[in-house]
Amino acid sequence: MQSRARKVQTPQSHREVSGLNTVDYTVAFELPFAEFTPDSAEKWAREVWEGSPAAVRVFLLTGWRFVLWLRLGPLRNKHHVLGWRIESIEPKLIVLSASSWLMHARNIIEVDRERRRLVWSTLVQHRNPVSRVVWAMVVTIHKLTIPRLLDRAARAEQVR
Repeated sequence: MQSRARKVQTPQSHREVSGLNTVDYTVAFELPFAEFTPDSAEKWAREVWEGSPAAVRVFLLTGWRFVLWLRLGPLRNKHHVLGWRIESIEPKLIVLSASSWLMHARNIIEVDRERRRLVWSTLVQHRNPVSRVVWAMVVTIHKLTIPRLLDRAARAEQVR
């Protein structure tokens, strides 16, 4: 099955709301929602990460904690999405953040009803040269994982 999520240019508005002084890496994926309409950006973020299979959640958490050394909060509560702190939230946009001695990272999820799409952007600010090396080793996994999780969540949404 071909992925419906596709790589797109990161919206300038996502850079602006990220809260990062500089952005060293960014990637964005777009998922059209022709057959369904997502409720809110927060619900979508939770479905993509917290609604993923247990093995995927373990994989994500292991990478975030032990490869990127991200300091995560509680896995499920009203202020976090799978450990990522909710920096800002409104119905159509959520900004999730996590940091470590290596980097500051943001995931920004936007429900763009006007263009009938969901956009998921990841932005990274490296804190030191080691961060660039580590990120170079995981970036391919990141680019493969997010579109697959978006597609999985879209299929789950269609079933509902």
